[in-house]
Amino acid sequence: MKKLSPQQLRVNAEKLLAKGSKIEKLLMDEEIWRQDITKMEKEWEEQDKIYRKALVGLRQNLAKANRLVRYKRAQIIGKEK
Repeated sequence: MKKLSPQQLRVNAEKLLAKGSKIEKLLMDEEIWRQDITKMEKEWEEQDKIYRKALVGLRQNLAKANRLVRYKRAQIIGKEK
């Protein structure tokens, strides 16, 4: 193995530090992305709950409307007889 000069050792150490800081920055970015994704998933779950409640309400209103239409139709048919 070749002996490195002190200057070359210093250059290599600086390169390693630079790579280390890049890796550290990437890890921090990854953590931020994970937090953002978790936050978005929670928001989507909340929206999903709201939409489900709205769908239940719409189904109930549609059922009421169908019952009313059947009732009115039966009244009209009853009057015709």
